[in-house]
Amino acid sequence: MVWVDAVLGLLAVALSAEVWRRSAADTRAIEGLADSLRRSGALLIELRRRIEQQRQLAEAQQLTETAVDVGTQAVRQVHFGIAAIPFGLLEALPATRDTTRVVRQAHDVIANAVYGTIRGVNRLSGQATRSALGLRTERTPGVSDRDDHD
Repeated sequence: MVWVDAVLGLLAVALSAEVWRRSAADTRAIEGLADSLRRSGALLIELRRRIEQQRQLAEAQQLTETAVDVGTQAVRQVHFGIAAIPFGLLEALPATRDTTRVVRQAHDVIANAVYGTIRGVNRLSGQATRSALGLRTERTPGVSDRDDHD
């Protein structure tokens, strides 16, 4: 029975060696997976940071586009309000009425063209910015399409 004990001993050594080999392989695989998990976690953190930056840029773009639009409308209204004072006075005088009307019409056409151009460029730059940020290129809420003609 000595040979049975020897065979069983050799079998036990062989099984122990195989368990140790598989354990070492499993340990390396687990370490590799842990490494991949750490890299994935770092990528996820970076992705979240980039998404937050994109959200902040989108909010800043929306705020800027709206501010330029509203500001342009306000300046236009103040401009036309102030211009109405001398035009009104000059139109009240028969000697300057006809000339003033012609000048006022030219003033209004030029001013409306300037304010319309500013607002158009604002809308186009907003679309370009949204496109560059990978956002929908629809107009920002609060940015008006209407032209304020008095």
